[in-house]
Amino acid sequence: MAAPGRVAEYAMVSRVLIDEPELAARSTFDEQKLLELAESIKEMGIIEPLIVERQGARYRIVAGHRRYIAATMIALLDLPCLVYEAGRVDIEAVKEHENAEREDLNARDQARHFARLLEGRCGGDVDSLCRLVRRRREYVEGRLLLLRGDESVLEALGQSKISMAVAHELNRQQDQGIRRMWLDAALKGGATSAMVRQWRLDRERMLALIAPAGESACSTGSTGSDGAAEVPPYVMACFWCGDSDEPHAMQLVYVHTRCRKIMERREGGA
Repeated sequence: MAAPGRVAEYAMVSRVLIDEPELAARSTFDEQKLLELAESIKEMGIIEPLIVERQGARYRIVAGHRRYIAATMIALLDLPCLVYEAGRVDIEAVKEHENAEREDLNARDQARHFARLLEGRCGGDVDSLCRLVRRRREYVEGRLLLLRGDESVLEALGQSKISMAVAHELNRQQDQGIRRMWLDAALKGGATSAMVRQWRLDRERMLALIAPAGESACSTGSTGSDGAAEVPPYVMACFWCGDSDEPHAMQLVYVHTRCRKIMERREGGA
């Protein structure tokens, strides 16, 4: 593809001739930031041109979707554009550059956009997708992995209620009831990825202690399809009543280490 800037021409284009992107990377915009941008355009005009691709007598937005929407909000008639002939601009690379330089693209929207490109443009080949959007493989795979996780986690991420690191840690928990409980705790308490990771590690240690000491996979006779010993399921029980029903309705109980030790000593002496 020709490099941006070598084959484009600057032109003022009527807004009514401009079409929105076919595969918009964003499904949502920050409303307050959009209003601020519209006010700025109203006062100063559009400082940086949109990038558009000529399609017959019309133009398709490549970059500058937010500027276009803000201009529409104030009924701006003509928009400054860098116009490329069809097929002469690396559309997805420009989009990624635009998103990196301006308002951060929501990770959920980016994951869904990558998935559409993967199937629609890259034939399911992740390496081709990486070349298309000019991103490292670990970056692309990290986004795509979100779509294989819990939908509730993905929506919380899409609403910017948790970070991507927290989302990945939550999705590492296979038990849905516990994962949803941890998500609720993260939403209410603002948990970091380090905290969620610690919850997971603590639970793994607890699972290891559930099996009687010295008991082997042979003595239980329970193995997985690969021959490995199956870990017995962890049964959550209420601290107060001891019942294990409705695990999704249980909450994490925070306690200082020193307080727990005091409580354990009291129980031991009882």
